[in-house]
Amino acid sequence: MPPSARAPRLAVLVALVGAVALMTWPAPQALVSGELLGHATGDLADHVQGAWAFVEDLRSGRDPLRTHLSHYPTPLPLWFVDPLGALLGAAGWRIDAARSWDLVLLAQVFLATAVAYGAGRDLTGARSAGLLTAAIAGPSPYLLSLLHSGLSEMVGLAPLIGAIWASLRATGRDPRGRPAPRWMAPLAGLLIGLCAWQAFYYAAFAGLFLLCCVPGRGLLARLRPVAIAGAGALVVAAPALALLWGTLRGAGGAVGEHNAPGWASGGPPPATDLLTFLRPGAYYFPDTPALGNPGILHVNYLGWVALLLALLALLRPRSAGPRAAPLALPAALYGLLMLGPGLVLGGRHLGLPLPLALLYLGPSPFALVHHPYRMVAVGMVLLGLLAGLASLRLSPALRLLLAGAVLAETALLSPAPWPLQTTPLPGPAAWQERPRGGSGLAPDATAQNRRYQLAQLRHGRAVPYGVNVFLPDALAEDALVNGLLRDLDDPRARARNRDVPARRDPVPAARPGPSQLAEWGFGALILHRDALSPAEWARADQRLRAAWGPPTRTGSWGAAWTLRR
Repeated sequence: MPPSARAPRLAVLVALVGAVALMTWPAPQALVSGELLGHATGDLADHVQGAWAFVEDLRSGRDPLRTHLSHYPTPLPLWFVDPLGALLGAAGWRIDAARSWDLVLLAQVFLATAVAYGAGRDLTGARSAGLLTAAIAGPSPYLLSLLHSGLSEMVGLAPLIGAIWASLRATGRDPRGRPAPRWMAPLAGLLIGLCAWQAFYYAAFAGLFLLCCVPGRGLLARLRPVAIAGAGALVVAAPALALLWGTLRGAGGAVGEHNAPGWASGGPPPATDLLTFLRPGAYYFPDTPALGNPGILHVNYLGWVALLLALLALLRPRSAGPRAAPLALPAALYGLLMLGPGLVLGGRHLGLPLPLALLYLGPSPFALVHHPYRMVAVGMVLLGLLAGLASLRLSPALRLLLAGAVLAETALLSPAPWPLQTTPLPGPAAWQERPRGGSGLAPDATAQNRRYQLAQLRHGRAVPYGVNVFLPDALAEDALVNGLLRDLDDPRARARNRDVPARRDPVPAARPGPSQLAEWGFGALILHRDALSPAEWARADQRLRAAWGPPTRTGSWGAAWTLRR
């Protein structure tokens, strides 16, 4: 390759890397300090611990579809939501889980941004237009909110973006008017199926967008590639969906409809507030920070630079060269569905059902999508492609300035947090002091459970805490642990998981007889002083001294009792 051809490609690579580093700041700094990218009370602890445990089970020859390192002492069915992300960082989890987490997230953001660039470059024919598409569809406000929330599986947008591109090409909706290669429909099916392994929501959204490509002139000709893509997607996605279904609907799943947030509410799925697409600043729906959950942010902001460019592409189609017209109908249909099942404006439900509501009727498989506001993931890609096409009227330099304006709007004006938040791993002092095999007990579903999950990344031993679980039933029914739970000032408040109240009594009836902790393999029980009120500490200390005598070890961190069979 001659230097004249390499230089533009190198410039594109530098631009993509620079944009990702800037928009994910302080992720590059966190790689040096060893902190985790994400908010402490989001899904960060569940996902980083889950990725580590998934890979550890594979390394040890254990079934990774059951819990072994969490929810102790009872292994339960569990489908880890981000197997691709876990495998992407497999080489590093044992060496340094925090840096592996950060590297996987950065790799996912870069891949999404690079695929968005490739799609924009291919469908517009211009590198600078591709960079504008990448700025809109890559490190978008939506994606930054996922990084903040610790939703690593949703950060893996590359298969979804690729599926949208392949669907457009396979159905003859290429803005450049090129015929679809024969392999494009199977590729679209493969990518949609891969979305199911990455995040099953994305498979649903990609499949929905594929259907949005069918209507219009030439409908009959599009049925064949859509059927090929759909069949391929089902074949690839079926195992992942079966495993997920077995966990959510199966008996005794660690994460099921009884404890997964959003699944057991009994009400309609969350709608999407129209203002969240348009309003800059810290405007959220649902307003999770106001509900006491700053760790999860739902951001659907589209960005005014992208919106105005997309409108320009639709209102003034080019008479020559790449045209926005082939994208117009699929984008309009998907955009209408993206508004959600019911119209909400300014936080008020207006009682007007929208077309998406039809997909929640009866036994529709789409009813599994309990967070339809995540449909904006596809919307950002469509906006980026339309904006790239509109920018073809402008000079390459002006396209790059617009790409910079998009990044500035995302960072400074959108509801997405920037710079991003980082979370340090719990300090090792208390864990170094503990007797071998010890497990902390000062449960709190919002804070302490997450603390113990993250601390596990340092000590590597099984813990009783896990995803959306206050304490496993078997442990909560143990005579001694049950008494300790009753000694808490307010067990129900402790069992509240961020903004989700406990759905059942966190203190079940105790089993008669002595404690079984030692028989189950617990080596020690540790009380952490900073996790208990003075009254709670006094009651717990008194109960444990009565059962096992003075603690084996004490320190400023708390006290520990060694257990012997």
